[in-house]
Amino acid sequence: MIQYNANTVSDLMEIGDVFVNLEDYADILDTSDFNQEFIQNFSYYDGKMIALPTGINGGIWLTNTQLLDEAGMDAETIKTWDDFIEAGKTLHETNENYYLFNIDIETLGKELLGSIMAQITGEDLINKDTMEINFTKEDLKKAFTLIDDMYRNNVIEPAADSAPYALKLNTNPKWINHELALVYGATSNIFDGYYDFQNTAIALDMPEFEDAKESGILYVPPQMLAISSKCEHPEVAADFLNYFYNNETAINTLKTCRSLPATEKGRQICEEEGYADPVLISAIEKAEETGTIHQNLYTPTEVVEILQDGVEKIAYGQGDVESITNDTMSLLEETLERLQK
Repeated sequence: MIQYNANTVSDLMEIGDVFVNLEDYADILDTSDFNQEFIQNFSYYDGKMIALPTGINGGIWLTNTQLLDEAGMDAETIKTWDDFIEAGKTLHETNENYYLFNIDIETLGKELLGSIMAQITGEDLINKDTMEINFTKEDLKKAFTLIDDMYRNNVIEPAADSAPYALKLNTNPKWINHELALVYGATSNIFDGYYDFQNTAIALDMPEFEDAKESGILYVPPQMLAISSKCEHPEVAADFLNYFYNNETAINTLKTCRSLPATEKGRQICEEEGYADPVLISAIEKAEETGTIHQNLYTPTEVVEILQDGVEKIAYGQGDVESITNDTMSLLEETLERLQK
């Protein structure tokens, strides 16, 4: 058995024929209870069903409305990125210890940036077939300018202050002390104890540019499960997957540890038994309705690292947006030219 992140599939498949075709074991593994559109989007590669999603993952803008209420703001009025920046400025002006957005540079650069770019271009970052960039320098500059605005206007706390809590934002003392109003992440990462303001929590809609071409909302599996092509007994592995996904004991054991289950039965059990946080369900339902078409599943790791490095330079004020954009584009072009060969 192999577990992998959905956005690493192109890197894995470059190795060769690494997974069995699960459809060859249809007499053992029942996939009829899955959302068929969801698995069509994520389970297939070159016409083969190579893996199944462990759950449904939506992007969540988990918001403590109490902080916004204190500043005289209604969270539901934050619709655009301009609204978002203004809300952050107002909140920090109300109390200099408060910041609107709890996010680390890695999540910002490796995850949210792709969603922002999807809003701008209506495309994936990279054309997976040609390894060409799907955006212009002006597109990237627009995204980098937005991130720069967040830091310059105290929407996000200073990068050096939040750095110790990268990828563990719930451990930031400001989050624990209710001095950060909202956090962005994937629903699969919001676990019991992540937040303690259940009575004032909502899943905010993702802000958009007024001319956004897509929502940018994350809607992907948290992980994928596959059977190695070198497995000596793939039929036994397929039988395990059938148990993992379809057996009620297994569903009641796993609950929502991998976000909301991807099968109808699993989801129903988790909702009826109270395993699923209603705020997370709300975020996933938003993602199901308006999830962005382009989820950047086929972006090479090197490209992601270059973009994240550009975001880090902006966060730490290591140059102006124009020069950072130019340098980033140059690095991307050099890297993709090499990958095209």
